[in-house]
Amino acid sequence: RRDWIRQMAEDDQRQKILSLLETAKMLANDLDEPTLAYLIERAIDEARAGMFPPNLKQSPYFPS
Repeated sequence: RRDWIRQMAEDDQRQKILSLLETAKMLANDLDEPTLAYLIERAIDEARAGMFPPNLKQSPYFPS
């Protein structure tokens, strides 16, 4: 149960990070800062990737 509660709290924090990054990206676009917007988009991608742990059972590096 504790792991589930901790996972929910972590997911909530990740959602907050994503929301802030999306806002930052909009501001960078409004300021006509394409390089900054690109870097923020990369940060968004990394944050999203961290939300879903890899499924090792489906990985080609770990055959069943």
